[in-house]
Amino acid sequence: MAKKNKKATVSEVQDKPYLLFWFLLVVIGMWLLSWAFLMTYYNLPDNAGEFGDMFGTVNSLFSGLTFAGIGYSIVLQRREIRMQRDQIALNHKEFKKQNKNLKRQRFENTFFQLVSLHHQIVNNLKYEEELTNNPKIIHEGRDVFFKFKQDCKQFYLQLKDEVNANSIDNNDDLEMLIKAIRKIYQENYQDSLSHYYRNLYHIYRFIYTSDLIVAEDKQMYANILSSQLTTNELAMLLYHVILPGIGYPKFYYLFRRFNLMKYIELGALFDIKHLELALQLNDENPFMRHS
Repeated sequence: MAKKNKKATVSEVQDKPYLLFWFLLVVIGMWLLSWAFLMTYYNLPDNAGEFGDMFGTVNSLFSGLTFAGIGYSIVLQRREIRMQRDQIALNHKEFKKQNKNLKRQRFENTFFQLVSLHHQIVNNLKYEEELTNNPKIIHEGRDVFFKFKQDCKQFYLQLKDEVNANSIDNNDDLEMLIKAIRKIYQENYQDSLSHYYRNLYHIYRFIYTSDLIVAEDKQMYANILSSQLTTNELAMLLYHVILPGIGYPKFYYLFRRFNLMKYIELGALFDIKHLELALQLNDENPFMRHS
């Protein structure tokens, strides 16, 4: 609004050049008044030099006014420069804000497309259960994770039964758990679930490595993605990320980095101590090491 008024004032002055004429009349009038004043109270000087000296005071006055005008002009120029500098800073701040919003918009467009793709992959999941004397059963969608958990738990308990329970410590139990999950996954479910886990890993990695959003916002988007996962998906994701060469170490690091364990229901695991076992693994940043 101030800029608009300033433009209007400048335009008004430019459209009224007679103002300069009035300024000149004022100056001439002051000279004439000073001359009349001097002629009234003082005698007419004898020579031209004395006549000119009569106006010394007036000359000093106008010289002072000229100097004051120059000083005032300098003040106005400094104020104008400061206003321009403030405006440039404001424009730069606004540009940074717009640029940040554009980056966030680019990130969200990609992120929600990936989330949409994730749901499509889940809906297209299919696992055919082969039965000896009965027709095969086809498990689809998220039911595949329920069946996957059942088979892994059954095989894990079989391995555990083969060992004396009193001789099992945490390290042996972790190795046994990894062995059971790896066998069932690679032999029966890899074709069905590998695409799902790869896509899910790349979404979390996209969030972690993206420079389109600030670090403080990354956890928020990771939480949005994690909230899309069901109880069985989260439980089997924990078992997936501890598999060396499959989910460990990269997916495991992202699992820890975005605190996905807070979403896991302990009752959905084979054993409630499995979360504690998984958290004992080294969580060194593999992305930093390989960068």
